[in-house]
Amino acid sequence: PGQLYGYKARGEYRPEHGLRFNDAKLLLDPYAKAVTGKFRNTDNLLLAYDARPAGGEFVPDPRDNTAIVPKAIVVDDRAFDWQDDTPPDLALEQLFIYEVHAKGFTAHPSSRVNSPGTYVGFIDKIPHLTRLGINAVELLPVHEFYVDDFLLDRGLTNYWGYNSIGFFAPESSYSTGRTLGCQVAEFKTLVRELHRAGIKVI
Repeated sequence: PGQLYGYKARGEYRPEHGLRFNDAKLLLDPYAKAVTGKFRNTDNLLLAYDARPAGGEFVPDPRDNTAIVPKAIVVDDRAFDWQDDTPPDLALEQLFIYEVHAKGFTAHPSSRVNSPGTYVGFIDKIPHLTRLGINAVELLPVHEFYVDDFLLDRGLTNYWGYNSIGFFAPESSYSTGRTLGCQVAEFKTLVRELHRAGIKVI
């Protein structure tokens, strides 16, 4: 637990075959279950090709990006105590679905939760959902996502999360950040507590 890893692409630029691997670039494991943080394309170091006007998509960028690329975190799936959790056995026609943004649900101070904008803060609002008669929540994207360069250049962010970069990793910015990789246990705890309250998670 807590071990970091990444790997270099192996291959070469072969425009005639469409291969564009660049062994100077560190890649995120597509099966990573946690990521150390957000990707930032500082000085175009994430790109495999030379983005300068004189470059081009078939001109490899030889600069190593290891120092700036977030790493995958090794996660021990057996470490979390699900406490015999099972999702509520409800048919589709029985569901009262509440579509909700995992962070936005509690981000405002008016939510009065201990950890606003987090998976843990969401747990504090489960009684509110049950009072409303909700028995299913449909979470807007909770995968680790990339914030587009053009948004960052304007001082904006990708609020909705529709740009997944790690489909098996819970979004790190929705965690408390107390420990490296804590987003995994915090997300699983949210799911377990929703189930305990009779609420399905979609």
